[in-house]
Amino acid sequence: MVTTGNKSQAQSAFQRYHLKPPRPTPSGPTFKCADISKPVWSHGPLPDKLLLVRRLDTRMATQAPILPDSCFKDHAHGESLVKAINHFALDLYQHTIKSERKNVFFSPLSIFTALSMTYGGSRDLTTSEMEEVMHLAPLNQNIHCTFKELLGSLKSPSPQLNMKGKIYSKEELIDMMKSGARPSADYQLNMANKIYAKDDHPFLQDFISMIQTDYIADIEKVNFAKDAEAIRQNINRWVEAETANKIKDLIPGGVLDALTCLVLINAIYFKGDWATKFKRYNTENDVDFHISDTNKVKFDMMNINSSFYMESLPDLKSKVLELPYINNKLSMIILLPDEKNGISELENKLSIDILQTICYQVRGWKMEVDVSLPRFKMEQSFDLGNSLTTLGMKQLFQEGSADLSGINGTKELYVSKVLHKAFVEVNEEGSEAAAATAVVCQLQCARFNITPTFRCDHPFIFFIRDNRSNAILFMGKLATP
Repeated sequence: MVTTGNKSQAQSAFQRYHLKPPRPTPSGPTFKCADISKPVWSHGPLPDKLLLVRRLDTRMATQAPILPDSCFKDHAHGESLVKAINHFALDLYQHTIKSERKNVFFSPLSIFTALSMTYGGSRDLTTSEMEEVMHLAPLNQNIHCTFKELLGSLKSPSPQLNMKGKIYSKEELIDMMKSGARPSADYQLNMANKIYAKDDHPFLQDFISMIQTDYIADIEKVNFAKDAEAIRQNINRWVEAETANKIKDLIPGGVLDALTCLVLINAIYFKGDWATKFKRYNTENDVDFHISDTNKVKFDMMNINSSFYMESLPDLKSKVLELPYINNKLSMIILLPDEKNGISELENKLSIDILQTICYQVRGWKMEVDVSLPRFKMEQSFDLGNSLTTLGMKQLFQEGSADLSGINGTKELYVSKVLHKAFVEVNEEGSEAAAATAVVCQLQCARFNITPTFRCDHPFIFFIRDNRSNAILFMGKLATP
C-alpha cells in the first residue's frame, strides 16, 4: 500500500507511465490512456481498484516498454509477413483444432514455413488458394526474401561463457574448456529446413535455388522406389536430432512409397529459462484444475510473486499476462478467461486485430502480480490436409488438379500429406518446445492495494512470441494439465 508520504513519488510514477509516446500498433483495440487526468481505455473501463492503483502504486512502472527492433530491410513486407503468420495461426486454431475439453499445441511458424516453400512452386489457382489461406496478398513472391530475413533474426544468440565478473587468463579458459565447460546461450531457438527429393526427377533450378537461398534448406537426393521405409526412418532421425529428441516418428509407416517425389521438412526447437524463475518450494501439489463447472482434476501449481506485465481485457472477459524468458527476446503470453467456463467465449471473440494488438502492446510495463501457473507437458500430432482444405486450400491436395509446375515444370505433382507434430513442457525453470512439419508431394497415380492475482486453474490460451518480430512461434490451449 502506498503511504501519504509517497504520494508525490507515486504521481510521478503514474505520469511516467502514461506520458510515454504511443507505440505504433496495428489496427484494432488499444490499451493506452488518452488523458492522464481521465484514464479512458478504448476497450472499456477498468475496475476502480485497478485504476486507483495505476494512479498511486510506485512499483508498477518498473520498466519502459520494449519496442520491437526492425529485423526486416523492408518494414512493410516484414509486418505483412508477421501478420500473415499470426493470422494463419488464429485461423488454424479457431477453425480446425479447437475443442472445449482438448489440449492444443502447434507451431504456426513451422507449418507456415513448410507451406511457404511449397507455395514457391505453385501456380495459377493453386497459388491463389494458398495466398488466400496464408494471407499472402500484400507479399506475393516477396514472401521468400522476407522469410529469409525473419529466419535470420530468429537464430539463437551467440553463446557466451558466464564469467560472473572475473577476469580469466588464456590458460584458465583453456582449462575450463578441457574440463567440460562450454559456452551457454541465453536460450536455444533452432530452426531447420530440409528437402528429400527423388534422385532422378527433373526439378527446376529456380525452385531449388529459392529453397536453398531463402529458406537455407539442405537438399538430399533419395530413391523412394528403392527403399521408402529406410528414407522415412532417415527423415525421422533428422527431425529428432534437430529437435533435441523431442519430436520422434514425425512420418508414420506407410506414408512414403514409390510414388513419393518430394518431402519438404521444417523443424523448430526452443528452450528458454524464465527471466524470473518459479521456485520449486512454492509449487503446490494436488491443486484443483477446473476443466468445466462440474469437472476438475488434480495437478501441480507453480506460484510466484514478482513484477510482470498484466492487463485486464473487459471486451474479452479475460486477462493477459506476459512471462518473459531470459533477456526478453521471447515471451510466453497467456490469455486467461475471467470465468472458469469462459474459454469458448474467448476463442470466439479473439480476432486477428485483437491478437495483433496483444502481440504488439503486451510488453514492458510491469506491476507486482501473484502468478499461479500449472506445470504441464503435452505432445500432439496432426494430419493437416483436411484442416487446410476446410480453410480453402483445396486444389493443392487434388490429384489431377494441383498445379505445382513451379517445382518440376509439369502438373504431375500434388500434396498428399501435411504432417505436423509438436511438443511443449512448462516447469519452474522455463519452457521447452519443439515442432516439425512435413509436406509430402506425390506423383499422380504452432502491487495493488491488494496484489492482483493471475491464477491459471481453468482452461487458457497461450503462445510463445518472438519479441523482435512479434511473430507467434508456438500456440496452444491447456484444457487439462
